[in-house]
Amino acid sequence: MMRLSKAWALGGLTLAVIAAAASTWWAYQGLSRLAQVRQGLAALEARKATLEALLPQAQARERASALGRQVEQDLARLGLAQAQWGAQRIQRQAADLSRREAEAALHELSGSADRRFGADAFEIAVASPGAGLFTPPAADDKGIRFSAAGTLHFRLGR
Repeated sequence: MMRLSKAWALGGLTLAVIAAAASTWWAYQGLSRLAQVRQGLAALEARKATLEALLPQAQARERASALGRQVEQDLARLGLAQAQWGAQRIQRQAADLSRREAEAALHELSGSADRRFGADAFEIAVASPGAGLFTPPAADDKGIRFSAAGTLHFRLGR
C-alpha cells in the first residue's frame, strides 16, 4: 500500500509540475502578447498624433480647393474660363519707335473684351533728352524707346 501511495504522490507531483510549467508558459505567452499589443498601441497613438497635426493643413487645402472650384465656376459664368482663352507669349525687344509706331504698339497690347495683356516687363521712355511722354514732340524728337514682354490672352471662338 505504501508503494501505491508513493506512486500516487509521485504522479500527483509530476502532474503539479506539468501544470505549473504549462501555467508558466501560458502566462509568459500572455505577457509577450500584451507587450506586442502595447507596442502596437504606442505606434498607433504616434500615428494618430501625426495625423492630428496634419489635419489643419488638409482642411486648409480642402477649403482652398473648394474656393478654387467656386472661382472657376464664377469665371465660367462671366465668360472668363480658362478653356475659353488662348495665350501667346509676346517679346518686343527694346527699340526706338516714332510716336505713331509707339501708339500702334501700345494699342496692339491694350486690353479689350477679347484680349488681355499680362506684362512681365514693360518699358516706355522718350529717346530725346529733355522730351516728355505727355508733351508735344520737338522738331528734333528721336521718338520713343519701347519694349514689352508678357503673355497676350485672347478669347477663343468669338
